[in-house]
Amino acid sequence: MDLRSLLRSEPLETMISRRVPVESIDDAARYIIEKIWEGRAHPVIHELASVILTRRTPDGRWVVPPKDWEAEVRAIFKFVQNAIRYTRDTYGMDTYRRAIRTLQLNMGDCDDQVILLGSLLQAVGYPIALKIVDTTDTPPGFNHIYLLVGLPPMNPRKWVPLDPTMPYDVGWEVPRYKVRDEVIYMV
Repeated sequence: MDLRSLLRSEPLETMISRRVPVESIDDAARYIIEKIWEGRAHPVIHELASVILTRRTPDGRWVVPPKDWEAEVRAIFKFVQNAIRYTRDTYGMDTYRRAIRTLQLNMGDCDDQVILLGSLLQAVGYPIALKIVDTTDTPPGFNHIYLLVGLPPMNPRKWVPLDPTMPYDVGWEVPRYKVRDEVIYMV
């Protein structure tokens, strides 16, 4: 099943012009976490995660082996990285899209992609955290977000960065020398 046929069963969400007061980085993080919680419970997100993880080779073996946590994370990460085109927010405002809306539009900025990726990962049992950074290549202020995923999922011993907006693999994150400040929020 492809993404288009999966989304045909879902009514097209409309863009609602509703101003959500986001006065601080804490407010933004809370709002993004709410959207991830909403997305992780959505039946289409669960079905999409199933489609990504349950593919088989021609000889019947799993493409993503069961209980291969890193392979599962990589498969979901690569799906979001390849399916969603990075596009900046509406001029002059920060927008936060639901996971389903990002899928319908096939585009979104870093927070939209974090909401989608976080929803998919949490739908299949992964602990995640938001990492929000203030980079030195822009005026001061938090300006980028990506995920950290806990591996193994039952008792994380490491937290792996996931930034689907960049053309790099699982584990890449903004280099330390480019980070002026950072904050991490558990989801």
